[in-house]
Amino acid sequence: MPMDAMSDNINVSLNRCFMRFDDRAERLNAQQIVDTFVAVGPMLDVLANRSHQVIYGRRGVGKTHALRYFESQANKRGDLAIYIDCGNIGSNNSTYNDATLSTTERATRLT
Repeated sequence: MPMDAMSDNINVSLNRCFMRFDDRAERLNAQQIVDTFVAVGPMLDVLANRSHQVIYGRRGVGKTHALRYFESQANKRGDLAIYIDCGNIGSNNSTYNDATLSTTERATRLT
């Protein structure tokens, strides 16, 4: 088989493999998170810092994956860590502005 054809076959196989990956960490179970996490630089040290942290980045860069991995490692050490998907908190735009509901009700509504 010529090298170009062999290279094309490898590329096709790799592309098929990558297309089977779950692209959202929210869809992975805890063990899959641990098994697939790769730390980059001092990220886990920064997350372990007791100071406030702001994590931002475009979709798909690994924010959720890192936080869920950090959660699993903290719990394994005996610390209490809870990951909350803030995308599931809130409601439509009108709930927060609905003056007929108490402030407590408006602040704790889940969709």
